[in-house]
Amino acid sequence: MAWGEIQMVDFSLFMVFSVLETTAMFFLIFRMFKIDIFFKEILFAGAIMAFVSFVLRNDYGFVYVDILLQFLLMFLFMWLIIRIHLLYAVILTGVAYQCYLLIQSVYLIIMSQFGLFESTIPYITETSTYILQTISAVSVFILASYIKKKRTGFDFVPDSPRRKIPMHLKSRDLHLFLLTLPSPIIFIITLHMVETLSSYYLAIPVIYVLFLFCFLFVSYKKDWEDANRNDL
Repeated sequence: MAWGEIQMVDFSLFMVFSVLETTAMFFLIFRMFKIDIFFKEILFAGAIMAFVSFVLRNDYGFVYVDILLQFLLMFLFMWLIIRIHLLYAVILTGVAYQCYLLIQSVYLIIMSQFGLFESTIPYITETSTYILQTISAVSVFILASYIKKKRTGFDFVPDSPRRKIPMHLKSRDLHLFLLTLPSPIIFIITLHMVETLSSYYLAIPVIYVLFLFCFLFVSYKKDWEDANRNDL
């Protein structure tokens, strides 16, 4: 097979599995917060994000730049295309990545124990990478379907993107924002841990569990407070 054909195959596979991952994250976060699913918009966002990611990683090797840009692109798509309130677009983006990376980090550790990965995160197109992406995405789709089936999730994301959100120190919205804001930095730190300190990468899921536990606790408190306020 010619080099150009190999590159095209790598590009096609990268696009397919990256769009699969992005779609899974959108589905999960929309199910968690009872937001309607926008299939065309999600696929469009996934394709754009995957293409940008491939160029940055494959052509320039800018892995960490790509991570930050992926967060930014998902936020912009939620805010400008899905029309989610700016503050909640930030919150939902952070939670989407925290949930997905928790699941993926568990699978990464399991696969590493079987010798499929060594002490580095796979950045290039490999079969093991596609396996990791597939099982992570499928697990997220199953979780999203379970949330939908049980009719659970949170109701506090406002319908209007222009609604004024109070941001005082006791505001639950501010607490949620602060819990999700460090998500890209945590992701970069954990990637660095996996690359350089293999004996510590088992702590990665613990980090995500702690953040998600705090987020879910605050979210339930906010949902409960909003429900009581509406009943008055």
